[in-house]
This record gives sequence, structure tokens and C-alpha cells, in this order.
Amino acid sequence: GTLIFVQLLSGLENVLPDGWFAAWRDYTWPLGLGLIFTAAGVSHFTVKNAFFNMVPPKGCWGGLWQIPAPGAEALGLSYEEFHTYWSGVAEVGGGLLLVASGLGIIDLDPKVPAALLGALVFAITPANFYMFTH
Repeated sequence: GTLIFVQLLSGLENVLPDGWFAAWRDYTWPLGLGLIFTAAGVSHFTVKNAFFNMVPPKGCWGGLWQIPAPGAEALGLSYEEFHTYWSGVAEVGGGLLLVASGLGIIDLDPKVPAALLGALVFAITPANFYMFTH
């Protein structure tokens, strides 16, 4: 699906006059994606029980999943709460940073928050696999 989408976008870029595709991409993608990540992050707190159930329990997958929850006890949080909340905060922060950089509110290339959000997606992908298989 990704290859097809990339091909469609490349075709669109070739059809539009010079500079139009870049302007569309640079001004609409950070806003839309930033708002999606922000909304997803907020949902970690509004429908938190659904996200608690997505967190793979420590030791699952034959003991391969050994992700710590540093400071969870000091904060009075369970393992699931800790991972739900930090990922929600990261999504809200990354989404707002992407929106702000895309709109020029802060002087930062939108590629920076986009790369940070990409790393976040990579880090939390195991939770999505766990949700899909359980």
C-alpha cells in the first residue's frame, strides 16, 4: 500500500506546476498529521482503559518483552498506566510540535518533529501487534 501511495504522490507532483506540490505538502501535511497525533495522544487519557489493554505484559512473547517502567512505583502507576501515559504525552507533545513548526509558530523544520514521531511510532509498534493478536 505504501508503494502505491508514494507512486500516486509522485505522479501528482509531476502533474502539478512547479512548486505547487511542495507548497501543498509543506503547509497541509504537518497540520493534519500533527492534529491526528495530538488527538491520539489525548485519547490515551480519555479512553485510557482501552490503551491499558494494549500494553504487552512484561515477559510476554516467550520472555522477550522486558520493557522497564522507571519511576512507575514512585508515581503510584501500574506498568500499563505508566506506558499509556508517557506515550500519550509524547504523542500530544510531538503532534503540537509538528503543528507549530508547520505553521511557522516556532522556527523549526517540520522534519524534526516528524522524525521524532516516527521514532515514537517505531517504539510503540509492539503494543499495536499485541492489540492485534490478543
